[in-house]
Amino acid sequence: MKPVEIFKDATLLKVKLVTGKSHQIRAHLAFMGHPIFGDEKYGDRRINTLIRERYGIKHQMLHSFRLIIPDNAGGCLKELSGMSFEAPLPEEFNSVIASYKDK
Repeated sequence: MKPVEIFKDATLLKVKLVTGKSHQIRAHLAFMGHPIFGDEKYGDRRINTLIRERYGIKHQMLHSFRLIIPDNAGGCLKELSGMSFEAPLPEEFNSVIASYKDK
């Protein structure tokens, strides 16, 4: 886990997922007192309500920006072996991040 940007009341993190289980990130961050915005299971209800009302976000603010298919991947992933795919942050995430920069 690596902070990308630190704000007064939130932190944008880069987290490397090893096992492929989304609950791993969500549960660990919540346990450490840093729940993901919009996470209904592990998150902070007060913050989730604020994020939903202020920005209209009704889901977790968890985004996979890079997917790397291991070399020698077998089965249906064989043709993708060794490839990497990236996706920019959703615009709604950028709106929330921009508002935290203004604080």
